[in-house]
Amino acid sequence: MKNKDVIPIEKAGTILVGELQNIHTVSEWAEKMGYPSAPTFFRDFKRYAGLPPEKVLIQVRLVCIMKLISYAPQLTGYEIALESGLADEKALYDFLARYKNTTLSELKRQLLKKK
Repeated sequence: MKNKDVIPIEKAGTILVGELQNIHTVSEWAEKMGYPSAPTFFRDFKRYAGLPPEKVLIQVRLVCIMKLISYAPQLTGYEIALESGLADEKALYDFLARYKNTTLSELKRQLLKKK
């Protein structure tokens, strides 16, 4: 039986994009969606999207970072981190190193060179 307060899984992407600054983990995303547990959200999301929610969370965060750099290159690492839902510039640097194998400076160079 579904909880009536659970937001339909079809709206998960919209919730994530709208709340990215406040969603740091899949558990927090599940909570925003009204799910009683992260594993239930994980299962429902994977059935719906065909991907694990953490992969989507990472991808949405990367896209957000790249858009911020492209549209507002004057932003500091700290500002980019906060806007993309990361704690600070160290978290941003670690995130980029882990998931993009690059640095903030290099990513800025790559993105701004394309303009």
